[in-house]
Amino acid sequence: MPFQMGWHKENCIVKVLVCGDITLNDANNLNRALVEYLDCVQQPVHVLFDATQVNSFPTSHLQIKNTLTCMDHAQLGWIAFIDDGAAANPLLPIVSQLLGDKFRAFPHLKAGLEFLKSQDSMWMGAVMVNRQFANAQPSGSFPQRA
Repeated sequence: MPFQMGWHKENCIVKVLVCGDITLNDANNLNRALVEYLDCVQQPVHVLFDATQVNSFPTSHLQIKNTLTCMDHAQLGWIAFIDDGAAANPLLPIVSQLLGDKFRAFPHLKAGLEFLKSQDSMWMGAVMVNRQFANAQPSGSFPQRA
């Protein structure tokens, strides 16, 4: 199988590993699998897309756009595209054009994951609540009982 997919953080971040020579049929299968993840949640899901092991991928922008319908899914959050720069990755310019503002490329998984964590409201909400309680000061006095 030219790709593996699973939750990195349940209902929050999907990790996708793509490797080898990817055909249009493989891209279609990847799309269907990712849509299944996106369909089962109520909030945006981010994708950690590791393409460091891709050798080749269909390069027709129109074919990719028509195949990767998940790029228009309402629940798609950010895509962190991992490309170590060892070779010119054929996917990088295509996915970048399709996603625009929802796309960032990173040289390694750790940087991509840190970015997604910083964009995720569930993580950020927990961090903000913890900071608020850690720095909380009494805000007045309690009424005295008679």
